[in-house]
Amino acid sequence: MTATVQVASGAFSDLAGNLNQDGLSLDNTLTLQVTQAPPQSGVVDIEDNGTYIATEEQDVFRIDTTQPISADISGFATGDILMLENLTQLDDLVFADFNNGDGDTVLTAGSASITLSDLSSDAFDGSLAGFQSLFGAQAIQGVASTTVVATDGNYTASGLSDTYVIDASKPIYASIDGFQSGDQLRIINLGDNAEVYFTDSAYGNGETTMTAGLAVIELTGLVTDSFAPLAEGFEAVFGSGSIDAGSVLTQISDNGVYAATARQDVFLIDSPDGVDLSVTIDGFAPGDILAFADVTEQQGVNFAESVLDPEDGVVQVTAGTDVITLTGIGPGFFNNEDAFLQVFGDQALQYAPPLA
Repeated sequence: MTATVQVASGAFSDLAGNLNQDGLSLDNTLTLQVTQAPPQSGVVDIEDNGTYIATEEQDVFRIDTTQPISADISGFATGDILMLENLTQLDDLVFADFNNGDGDTVLTAGSASITLSDLSSDAFDGSLAGFQSLFGAQAIQGVASTTVVATDGNYTASGLSDTYVIDASKPIYASIDGFQSGDQLRIINLGDNAEVYFTDSAYGNGETTMTAGLAVIELTGLVTDSFAPLAEGFEAVFGSGSIDAGSVLTQISDNGVYAATARQDVFLIDSPDGVDLSVTIDGFAPGDILAFADVTEQQGVNFAESVLDPEDGVVQVTAGTDVITLTGIGPGFFNNEDAFLQVFGDQALQYAPPLA
């Protein structure tokens, strides 16, 4: 962008009050060349009503679907992402005003209403798949939903990305309807020599029974129930990782010393109201998870190394008023979350709601 400014050369007085007699001239110009910085990609939180404008880079618009927001996003394009938080049912996502050629559509997601304007096209059928066909498979993402199957009962998949946590050490009898590719059965506390297996009394009806330790889970509404009756057969249909049976969950609500096992350990810090926990966890290793029931990602945790010997294999993690001392973790200097995650893995810290 170029700007030209005309400057008068005369008609100014000096400190003694004498006028410059050169007169007014418009021949003096100052030309400025301004280069606009390219827009940068980033995460935009849609927290208020108003208009948000997409950049030319990738934009992630984060929307809490529990909030009654009415906003406009202008210029959403292929590569951009709508991150819908707390959306629990696919039925809660509805498009309106589509396929009429004006380049606009209205998305209702839970309690939030978002107008997408100045689109390259609105020629789709109003379905999620149709929108994704225009703007990419990742254009709309829902934060994964986690359900702890702690009691007998019936559970229904949301249609998004569901994780069901099942404790194989407890005698649970439950049903899950609508499990699909992208979902996960996370089985914890399965014995060292135990296996997950399936039984089926009538192949072809989309139903099967999974047994994991003491837990029995009826799976209904499947796209198919024709697979080999072990975890490998299930994963061949629903995807690698659709069953995770390698975890040991330790719920920590009391002070004390806890030890990691040779398997993947999940230590869930769940302090009772009014209690300041002080615990030690020995042997925490890469692949293990330190999860917090009441600490959000925004609150985070703090790390403190030993002043005398920063590489003594001991680090102190403070979460609010709870203090967790990790011992036997090996050499390394862990003074912040990033340094910790680089060694122990991206999932090593999980915040409320944990185990997602």
